[in-house]
Amino acid sequence: MAGWLLALIALIYVGGLFFVAWYGDYKGSQLRQRWQPVIYSLSLAVYCTSWSFFGAVGQAQRDLWSFIPIYLGPILVFVLFWKLLVKMILVSKQENITSVADFIASRHGRSPALAIMVTLVLVVGVLPYIALQLKGIVMGFDFLMKDQAGRWSVQDLALSVTLTLAVFVIMFGTRRLDTTEHQYGVMTAIAFESLIKLCVFLVVGGWVSWMALDEQVVATTFRQMSVRFSGNWMDAVVIPTLMAMAAIICLPRQFHVMVVENASLKDFHRARWVFPGYLLLAAIFVLPLAIAGQHLLGSSVSPDMYVIALPKALGSNHMAVLAYLGGVSAAISMVIVATIALSTMISNEIVMPLILRRSREKNRDFYRFSGLLLNVRRTTILCLLLMAYVVYRLLDQSGTLAGIGQMSFSAVSQLLPVFIGSLYLRDSNRMAAFMGLSAGLFTWFICLVVPVLVDGGWVDSSVLSSGFLGINGLRPDDLFGVGITDSKPGATLMALSLNVIFYVLGCLYFRPNWEEKRQAQKFVDASLADQDTYHTISITMAELEALAGRFLDKSRIQAVMHDFHHDQLSHRHAFSRQRRASHELVEAIERLLAGTMGASSARIVMRSMVNGQGLQLDDVQAMVDEASEVFEFNRELLQGAIEHIDIGISVINRELKLVAWNPQYLKLFNYPDGLICIGRPIADVIQHNAIQGLCGPGLTEEHVRKRMSYMQQGTAHQSERVRPDGRVIQMRGNPMPGGGFVMSFTDITGFRQVEQALKDVNESLERRVQERTKELSVLNMQLLRAKSQAEQANKMRLKFFAAISHDLMQPMNAAKLFASSLELLAKDGGEDEELKMLARNVSGSLQSAEDLLVDLLDMSRLEAGKITASIRDMPLTEVLKPLNDQFSYMAKELLVDFRLQESDCWVRSDPILLRRVVQNFLTNAFRYGLRGAEHGRILVCCRRSGSDHIRIEVRDNGPGIPKQQQELIFAEFQRLSTDSQGLGLGLSIAMGIADILGHTIALQSGPNKGTTFSVCLPLAERKTVDTRQHNLSPSTKLNGLSILCIDNEPDILRGMDMLLNRWGCRVSCALNSEEAMEVLNREGSFDLLLVDYRLDESVNGLELIGMIRDKANHYFSAALVTADNHDELRAQCRELKVGFLVKPVKPASMRAYINSVLARTESKHDRGVL
Repeated sequence: MAGWLLALIALIYVGGLFFVAWYGDYKGSQLRQRWQPVIYSLSLAVYCTSWSFFGAVGQAQRDLWSFIPIYLGPILVFVLFWKLLVKMILVSKQENITSVADFIASRHGRSPALAIMVTLVLVVGVLPYIALQLKGIVMGFDFLMKDQAGRWSVQDLALSVTLTLAVFVIMFGTRRLDTTEHQYGVMTAIAFESLIKLCVFLVVGGWVSWMALDEQVVATTFRQMSVRFSGNWMDAVVIPTLMAMAAIICLPRQFHVMVVENASLKDFHRARWVFPGYLLLAAIFVLPLAIAGQHLLGSSVSPDMYVIALPKALGSNHMAVLAYLGGVSAAISMVIVATIALSTMISNEIVMPLILRRSREKNRDFYRFSGLLLNVRRTTILCLLLMAYVVYRLLDQSGTLAGIGQMSFSAVSQLLPVFIGSLYLRDSNRMAAFMGLSAGLFTWFICLVVPVLVDGGWVDSSVLSSGFLGINGLRPDDLFGVGITDSKPGATLMALSLNVIFYVLGCLYFRPNWEEKRQAQKFVDASLADQDTYHTISITMAELEALAGRFLDKSRIQAVMHDFHHDQLSHRHAFSRQRRASHELVEAIERLLAGTMGASSARIVMRSMVNGQGLQLDDVQAMVDEASEVFEFNRELLQGAIEHIDIGISVINRELKLVAWNPQYLKLFNYPDGLICIGRPIADVIQHNAIQGLCGPGLTEEHVRKRMSYMQQGTAHQSERVRPDGRVIQMRGNPMPGGGFVMSFTDITGFRQVEQALKDVNESLERRVQERTKELSVLNMQLLRAKSQAEQANKMRLKFFAAISHDLMQPMNAAKLFASSLELLAKDGGEDEELKMLARNVSGSLQSAEDLLVDLLDMSRLEAGKITASIRDMPLTEVLKPLNDQFSYMAKELLVDFRLQESDCWVRSDPILLRRVVQNFLTNAFRYGLRGAEHGRILVCCRRSGSDHIRIEVRDNGPGIPKQQQELIFAEFQRLSTDSQGLGLGLSIAMGIADILGHTIALQSGPNKGTTFSVCLPLAERKTVDTRQHNLSPSTKLNGLSILCIDNEPDILRGMDMLLNRWGCRVSCALNSEEAMEVLNREGSFDLLLVDYRLDESVNGLELIGMIRDKANHYFSAALVTADNHDELRAQCRELKVGFLVKPVKPASMRAYINSVLARTESKHDRGVL
């Protein structure tokens, strides 16, 4: 059969389960009335999993009679120990218990720690069992598909099954918040699966027996298998039977279907015989299938796969697929119920308590809380199934189905002692439970889990010989040297024995607390006589409402009926008051009656009415006795409360005479002897109080008349009086329904004193607040004025820097041009060394002045936020190569060993701003870093920082920077020595630019250890660029190059004229646009335009360049020479393809720009471009 077809059949089967579950929810009412006992009985067969379906046959083949305990254990419990199960169900219903952990924790004082421990035990024990089901599904699929080409991934199949089951359980297992409500849809699906797997097993077993067995084959094969039987009945049958008996009680899925889903004990009494019969039918063909498999297949096929392999070996693929679906059905039903039960425990005992303790969820309304709880359960289900999948992958290649099942049963069986003790031992306590479980689980882990971990390679094999943690007595195969833990059954017996011993010792040594004693009474004293009284309900909902109306307030009854009405609507059941009342509604009404007449009386009344019986004399006597007890108890309770309350109370009858009072009433008023007595007219008492001045100012007769008028009219009244002794008494009078008044007198002196003190404090605080507010207002005004002045001063400072930048740069530019001409003149002058030195000193002084001015202007632009970055991907050489050219010359003059290691990396940054940062580092190194060094060395290198960043470092071998001063050097105007050059702005500017770029600056230095400044920036992807270069040496002749210089400063024009003429250029100068146009008309054309931006007229430099280009109808190369160094102007120049030179212009920069223009011109001529 093709793999896709088998998968399709499995999906159709799962889809059928969805339909059955939906139908069970939709028709829940009809199913309960007719089929509930059958559904309940069949749902118990969730016990039969893939271990029973596949593994039992393999177990019988390996060890002949070892399969019997699987079926014998539950049968013994249901036939011989059924009273224990009934008691368990009764207690669980009484206490609204929803899980095994809830059961054990409730019995032991509702201990959260014990509930968490039991939950974790069950999760650890059941997860391998769920993984066993996945393994059974995958083994069967893999076996059927092993001959197919392009086999499916069994791991993908296991994951798909896991997710599909998660969807099913979440859809149908978490629809209601109350876990004590019955999951009719899920249970119907489980019952359906139980029927399917039994029918499939009987059909396959019968068909194989018919086709493959005869008397001779059976006799021969049986003798062969008998020879292999170990003969150890204790390990093969007795101990496994005990484990199976424990499992049917303690397994979470069995507790859920047997206890939580039980609707009536009569359903359980029927299941007592149906379920054992089911197990007997399921066991009939185990041995025949094992014999047939041994005869036909032997060891060529895993015995766990005999159920599928035998039909295939006999030529019936369809029967093999049917057998596989039976095993899938057995596995799915177990996984569904087990995950529902485990998710209930985890959410109720672990997750929700944690959420409630760490948040304010307890203040949420019901609907929001219910949504949270349901989402927790759904998430828990998904996590459990994914964890089971992980366990399946870990156990995928180790162990048989039966072996994994026995390990899981052994863990769960550790709960049996405390489970039974909870129902029958009054001295059972939480410490005893902890001791027993800890001892049993420790033994289980050492003897059963550690060998599995060794087989899987998780633990070193030496632990088997040297013992756990190197302790010889903790060897898994010989724990404590007793010699019985060398097999799984023996290890289980050892664990159970130690569990019982420590549990009993705990019961003897520790005493249960009050809460545990109270719970022990409920658990231990639960009687079978308390089982379901209402076997047959003959009363309708209308009759039940009328009955309850005789004893209870109608609003309470209607509230209960309303809840059940909405519950039926939510289940899509038609609501009618003529329908028979449900068990749940009868029990709810009985609880209301018990609050009025006592539990026994309520039970007698409900039993007689529900079952249509009359009240017997004994019942009446019991009701009277209990009613008398309730009345006496209530009277004593009320009397005690009135006597000990700190409020004075007096009661007046309809004749307005005093009939009752309490001691506090006498204490408050200090009445004379004989005044207060039963039957005393209340007018006499009021008159006495008025005479004593206790009723306030006014005539005595008026006080008496006014108060008597209130009482005669039945009007509630309230007053408050201050007594002569200073006490304040509050009086309240309230009429009683049958006439008369109840008066209460409360001494509220302390309250009023506190109230007055609070008023005084409040008034004082108000005065202080007003004073402080006034002071704060004055301070705020001063602060606002100071802030305004500071902002104004800052604006003026920025305006000042902006205004002087152009005016300062203009003469500086002219001076630089004259100094450069002077240097060239000195160079051409021959041997006049004094002139050369003078020229160099002038250039150096101008360069220092320029550096100071540039630093000041840059700091101003940084503070004003005028510097913006134009970040792009670029090669790092674009930044480093110009710096190498610039500082190499300086290094030669200063006799410094300067090296720059270039990098071919690409980075993401702004090349101009990044160059300024590194330039400031180098300037700082040349200026300060070489002091005290005998042989100065400066190194620029690049280092990787992680996988996506690079660090540019500038290192020197100077004196270093003390640690306490390293943070100061990045501040403005900070220098480490007073004789240093500069203003101390370079590093501060570098830090500001790095912040704009998003780069990180770092410093490493120490006394006499040199200094390293670095900037870290991101790497970029390498791009392909045009590698063609036009190499022009610095000595390239500019002879004949025609240049038009336009500037409104005559000194600058003279300086440029002198410098450019010495370079061999033909220079024309103009002070404004008119002169420029005249020169253009005269000369006709130029190779380059050098134009100032500010020309003291209506047009600026850029506009003038456009006018010249338009008039000449020629695209002249042009550069803007300006002191206005802002980004907007640079952007305009780029857009118009105009160069940008910042005043004061360095001659080298100007010559480099002219060379680049000349190179572009030659390139165009080379390509034939005019």
